[in-house]
Amino acid sequence: MKHALILCSGGIDSVTTAYFAQKKKYASHTLMFCAYGQLQEAHERRAVKYHARKLKANYVEIALPALAHLSHKQRTSPKIHQKKMKDTKHEGKQWFVPARNTLLIVHALAYIESHYQGQDKVDLFLGFKNEGREPFPDATRDYTKKMQALIRQASTHKVTLKTPLITKDKEDIIKKGTKLALNYATTWSCYQPRQNKHCGLCLACRLRKAGFKWANVADPTSYAQ
Repeated sequence: MKHALILCSGGIDSVTTAYFAQKKKYASHTLMFCAYGQLQEAHERRAVKYHARKLKANYVEIALPALAHLSHKQRTSPKIHQKKMKDTKHEGKQWFVPARNTLLIVHALAYIESHYQGQDKVDLFLGFKNEGREPFPDATRDYTKKMQALIRQASTHKVTLKTPLITKDKEDIIKKGTKLALNYATTWSCYQPRQNKHCGLCLACRLRKAGFKWANVADPTSYAQ
């Protein structure tokens, strides 16, 4: 039997990935959410649970509280303004969570080892997208290839990493999700929520706004500013 396990943060990229995977034939679909003390944790969890229900998929949550102490910059980073969007390399570093993707993949692998039968095959979906000239080090094709090699050595199951959006820009992803009838109002991107709304000023919000603009799709997001 073949199963789909999707690492999902509730954001545009990972939720679109989940909808993409749901269109494929699998014995089961599972959305896995990671709670690590992020400011937006409750909002992300709500989004992932919503889409798990929508897709009739299983919901699984793992906790990595130590990451909160390693990613303290997420709580203090300054707002980014539109004029700085041409070069987000410095700002991206402010929001980078050290080794997060590696830890998520390893924990997902442990979950696969303990929850699936030995003969089962599992496709592990990651919501990586095209980051252009400024990719995070743990969200590239080369990184994925090397992690796949490690998984072959570390797992008793046949686990294949899937990154269906890795060549896509944000606007392409939004167009794809719109065709899949994905309601983006029910996704969450913001790093610093205000009054249960997207702040509208952090890097994730700026990229979210730009994605809808370039996709020529109405932005359904409620922003505080």
